[in-house]
Amino acid sequence: MPSWEIHRKWANKLGISKNVADEVNRLIDFPERWFEEKYPERYDRIMNRLEVLRITDIFDADPCIALLKSSLAMNVFGHDVGRGRKWQGELQLKCIFNQYGIQGVKAALLHHILDYIETTTGEKHDVLNRIKQKLQGTRFDGVLFQILSFVDAHWSEILQDLNKRSIRKRSSRASIKGIKGVFIVDGVILPPVPAILKIRKEVKHGKRVWVEWSYSSYRIRRTISSELELNELISEIKSKTA
Repeated sequence: MPSWEIHRKWANKLGISKNVADEVNRLIDFPERWFEEKYPERYDRIMNRLEVLRITDIFDADPCIALLKSSLAMNVFGHDVGRGRKWQGELQLKCIFNQYGIQGVKAALLHHILDYIETTTGEKHDVLNRIKQKLQGTRFDGVLFQILSFVDAHWSEILQDLNKRSIRKRSSRASIKGIKGVFIVDGVILPPVPAILKIRKEVKHGKRVWVEWSYSSYRIRRTISSELELNELISEIKSKTA
């Protein structure tokens, strides 16, 4: 997926502040971290199963809590939360609107659009039409159409940025040397190297892996479904234990 540098660049061109863009990027890419920061006590209760999870949590008065609990109940919580499921995408946008207003909604839709463009092939019209079909159907469709027009107008430059990113991404694989802490991979406790090798093998075969990592006072919980997401996890762990 595009780096935050690219997301920030295009958010800035759309008139979105760096602070709002980064907050929204964090919610989409690292929802565990975002909820730990915004709802520390409630998040801890929910993740430790002190609150019962039900699909009907989708109707919680707080759309952010509705997003968290219903996603956990349906086992679809993790990186890129809000994409691929209409109900989840709408909850995410409502949550973001409550937290960051319409600028946050713009940042979220732009984030998803850039991610889709990098992973989708085809002519511009076909790609944008597919994105429109995937993302429309919420009360923010007017905003979506505005951003699609903006992306259409800047298509060549966006592709240039994403192609540069793809070249760098294909040539890199995060080093696992020096990783500290304890991993739980799909419920199995493993030391770092076997854990990462197991995750890498599973995602290579198209599987989603639930990963928990802890070291000292640090803790990360995340669903990993690609080599890129694993590399991002490794980088985050290294930043905490450096």
